[in-house]
Amino acid sequence: MVRMYLNQVPVIKIAEHFGVSRETVYSRLRTIPNYKEVSRSLRNVKKENRLKKYRQRLPEIHQLAKQGVGMVGISEKLNIPYYTVKALLRGTKYDSTHKAKEFRDRNIYSLYRRGMTQTQLAKKYNLAQSSISDRIKKWETSHKTSKQVKRQKTSS
Repeated sequence: MVRMYLNQVPVIKIAEHFGVSRETVYSRLRTIPNYKEVSRSLRNVKKENRLKKYRQRLPEIHQLAKQGVGMVGISEKLNIPYYTVKALLRGTKYDSTHKAKEFRDRNIYSLYRRGMTQTQLAKKYNLAQSSISDRIKKWETSHKTSKQVKRQKTSS
């Protein structure tokens, strides 16, 4: 069982091979020294192999993203799993994770405060000018200090 697992045979196949449940396989695997570490390492290898398989399609993925097609659309058009598309776009300008959007919005606000116009920012970030305006307003309202909020309430 352990040898099969280390050779990246799926647990369900191991269970079928030995005629036992997956839980039985997992309980035996947990006896491996450093099982959690080994398991994490194997998951990373599988993930990397999956990404490697689709990396050659990055130009197609980037082209669709540039055209404004979302991750779900890219996934469906190219028949690539959604989470694989998401992983391949992570760290690029097409990354749409919450963390990436927060970082982008922080940069937009910073550049706006330094004097860049909303139109210039829209071109730079490939967004509509109204979207830039919305992000600036959202940033300003979500990052007001409590004193600013109190001052605003008392002046109304």
